[in-house]
Amino acid sequence: TQSTWDYQIKMVEKKKSSASLMVRTMLCGGLAGSIDECATLPFDTAKVRMMVDRERPLTIKNMVFTMKTMFKTEGVLCFYKGLIPGIHRQMVYASLRLGLFEPIRNAIFGAHTDGKSPGLIEKVVAGMITGVVGITGANPTDVCKVRLQTQGMPGSTNKNYKGAMDLYLRVCKEEGIINGFWLKSGWLPNCARNCIINAAELATFFHTKQTLIEHKLMGDSKLTDLVCGFTAGLVASVCGNPIELVRTRMMTVEGKAQYGNAFQCIRKSFAKEGFMGFYKGFPLLWFRLGAFNTLFFPIFVQLERFIIPERHAHQLLSY
Repeated sequence: TQSTWDYQIKMVEKKKSSASLMVRTMLCGGLAGSIDECATLPFDTAKVRMMVDRERPLTIKNMVFTMKTMFKTEGVLCFYKGLIPGIHRQMVYASLRLGLFEPIRNAIFGAHTDGKSPGLIEKVVAGMITGVVGITGANPTDVCKVRLQTQGMPGSTNKNYKGAMDLYLRVCKEEGIINGFWLKSGWLPNCARNCIINAAELATFFHTKQTLIEHKLMGDSKLTDLVCGFTAGLVASVCGNPIELVRTRMMTVEGKAQYGNAFQCIRKSFAKEGFMGFYKGFPLLWFRLGAFNTLFFPIFVQLERFIIPERHAHQLLSY
């Protein structure tokens, strides 16, 4: 009948519109992540160095010492080791975690057509799933980034990679694609890490913004995005630092040889360094995630308003 035909046409158009929205959201996420990566990579490189160094205790003094030593011995460019794979990572990971967030949440909990805002649990679950999906695709870029960031450290056994493409090719040849980039290179702790951190970041940002606006504590403004982004970075740092440390150690050449797997890394790290050892590098992780999220979400929102003009500012609450 004509009504059935009209309904089918509307459903096809709706699916096309949803796919277009998802792709453009992915583009906004990838671009925002890449811009932010360039701005905050020095903090990340110093954080990685501290986490790999198993001898120095967690103190602000040692954080400053790490950065000063890097600058004196390797120059300012050492802070940007891993920039190319870092951008590769954002174009894969940030795109997937933002682009799939709303579709996955709607697929599990249903779309909110009654005007109600999604609940916190819905955001957490969607963030956990998209974090795992995103990092599974981006894990090879993480392996490349961490190895380049630790290259040149005293005692490092990294193999003098000439750059990102050289590292990708040599890992494929010498370690195998699956083992070198996933199974034996920190994929499981990386999934756990990004499951926790992504859920904390996205749920905290969107729910905090939703709460502030609904209770009329703040308006839908750039300042609100900055405040919510900073809050998301703090929550993500507290929740994710332990698994971040395990993941970082397992991605280095030395970590693979010393620990074998993530569970042995947790056991040996705890035996030698205690519980607080899992918060080694926390100040830099907080600086990194705090700065990253404080910049990322406002940039993402502004890109959305430019690339997805039909999504008005208040509709961000639909996340």
